[in-house]
Amino acid sequence: MDEASHITPSVYLSNRLTGPELREEWPTTIVHRLDEIVNLYPNRIALKNHDGTSITYTQVKRRVDMIANELLSNGVSPGTRVGILQAPSADWICSLMAILRVGGVYIPLDKKVG
Repeated sequence: MDEASHITPSVYLSNRLTGPELREEWPTTIVHRLDEIVNLYPNRIALKNHDGTSITYTQVKRRVDMIANELLSNGVSPGTRVGILQAPSADWICSLMAILRVGGVYIPLDKKVG
């Protein structure tokens, strides 16, 4: 008999209701989590656009860093509000992450409003 056949129905149900065990400590921010994932899975696909193009975690990090450097060179600092008018895409996600990386405040702009 395998080990699973020894589990009682109540233990099985309890395990199903509580879900998988997750680590208790996570990085301080989502940007730090991205850095961890880049180190673990640098060449895995991170994002796909609606047209089928995709980019890896390493490419995401490069784009985020490039945008973050541009934000810093334009005076964005922690707490600075940064308005973004972009269609949903991999670049939009990278822009959001770059704003968070430099401590800015993401303000989504929408042509449909106003």
